[in-house]
Amino acid sequence: MALLLTVPFIVLGCSRSKDGVPMLTSDFEFLSGNKTLSGIIDQPFKERARAIIVFVHGSGLTDIRRENRYFDLRRRFAELGIACVTWDKPGRGRSEGKFDDNQPVEESAVEVLDAIAWLRAEQVPGSEKIGIWATSRGGWVAPIALA
Repeated sequence: MALLLTVPFIVLGCSRSKDGVPMLTSDFEFLSGNKTLSGIIDQPFKERARAIIVFVHGSGLTDIRRENRYFDLRRRFAELGIACVTWDKPGRGRSEGKFDDNQPVEESAVEVLDAIAWLRAEQVPGSEKIGIWATSRGGWVAPIALA
């Protein structure tokens, strides 16, 4: 009986990084229009990502690294073998440009498409299948990007 309880513990232990988080987070940058936008990519620790979820923000300010935005969701997706991508809005965090709280949703949709194009061009693991997770205003942006 002790062996049966130990095996799942060992398997779980092998699926996490040294700090217990099931993902490896790295910085990335991509061009959108004339600005360099900066974000993070979370890759599953235990396996090659089978897909990527692109997070599209709602309205307001962002600083994804300082806020560790969507951490619980990103961690859960990584546990499921899905990579996550998110970035700071223009003029926020490490992204270039000027923040515009009234940025047209069409411009935000172009940012989403530019990020996806970068992921595919760089052949980021999981980029063969990309989905979008959007909140609030992002729910207006996502359908435009997908159209």
